[in-house]
Amino acid sequence: LDVDGSVLVDAGLFSLSQQGTQGFAWTITDNGDALTDSFVDSPGGGRGGVIYKDLTGTSSEEPLIGVFGEVPVSAMNNSRQIVGALGGFGQRTAYIYNGDTHVLTALPLLGPAEGDCIPDSQAFDINNSGVVVGASTTASVRINRKRTQCGPKHAFKWSAANGITDLGTLGGSESTAMSVSESGNTVGYSDTATGDIRAFIVPNGSTTMYDLQGAIINLPVELDRMIPRDNNDAGIIVGNGASSDFTNGVIRPPFMLIPVTSP
Repeated sequence: LDVDGSVLVDAGLFSLSQQGTQGFAWTITDNGDALTDSFVDSPGGGRGGVIYKDLTGTSSEEPLIGVFGEVPVSAMNNSRQIVGALGGFGQRTAYIYNGDTHVLTALPLLGPAEGDCIPDSQAFDINNSGVVVGASTTASVRINRKRTQCGPKHAFKWSAANGITDLGTLGGSESTAMSVSESGNTVGYSDTATGDIRAFIVPNGSTTMYDLQGAIINLPVELDRMIPRDNNDAGIIVGNGASSDFTNGVIRPPFMLIPVTSP
């Protein structure tokens, strides 16, 4: 693909799905390693993570040991560190996996799970410095004399050096971090005190969550709910909208948010 000329030239195509008949390709690194998942035989069934290496006509596949779940893999960096979530909906465990040593480490929760709480966490992105972002249940809360339940899920940021950090919310109860740039800026979405779903950014080195949508003038109605998916070091954010006005059906347009200088 000639990006400048917007021309597709002599494009080759081959299938990465050798482990099963269905699956998803999630990312490709600067080294040419592709991260996918596929429906494979596993102790609990479901999807398993796979790395496809050396995409130069001699590609080989490498199943990830013990990585199975609803959506088991999410992202991989140039050092072949992989993140995702083990298990099924509502009882997942975020992890970091070394694709070279095959060592899998469960990431900590944002708070202890007690009583009736079934903890749930997911890791969605990792940068080349090994910083991981995602969402985790917080400390269990007592709802009556006999029962406790998991605390609401909050966006988190984790690194081996600094451990896990709760990034908070935009005033509501829950949030999810979706992407971390190489410079460490984190983007995701959170509910507000009034129940709105808003895009956020947490700059590197900060634990303050900022409302991205509050700075946009004349936001189209179909983007009143913005779900960021990725961001880069230039501050550009991409994702999809999700309108709360369902008069014309569900609308999910893609968006690109580019920072500009105020007039």
